[in-house]
Amino acid sequence: MHPSFVGSTHRHSGDDHVSSTQAHPGKKALLSAIWEYARDKGYTSLANPCSGIKGNKETGRDTYVEDELFTRVYDKADPGLQDAMDLTYLTGQRVTDTRMMDERDIRNRKGKKVMPTK
Repeated sequence: MHPSFVGSTHRHSGDDHVSSTQAHPGKKALLSAIWEYARDKGYTSLANPCSGIKGNKETGRDTYVEDELFTRVYDKADPGLQDAMDLTYLTGQRVTDTRMMDERDIRNRKGKKVMPTK
């Protein structure tokens, strides 16, 4: 594996929500950790191809969704999206964290897991 491959892979992601000029910041770190593990186990003696590859800088977001916009979107959303919006709003979680939630994450006020009734 050549560093130019790592650089191009790090810059281009197949994720729909990521632009072609940015990649998830953990990808390079993950590849580097795997490569170092392989070196420690004797699978390779080659230098880490991630060395010298500049990481992508993340910039903060400055968009705040006001109540009026939230309500307009909520009123037009289907019930599934409304549920996700409710969870995001009530828990203060990031959108990705909310998307990853399932019934195993639901607990009562005492911290006991609450299983859905079917």
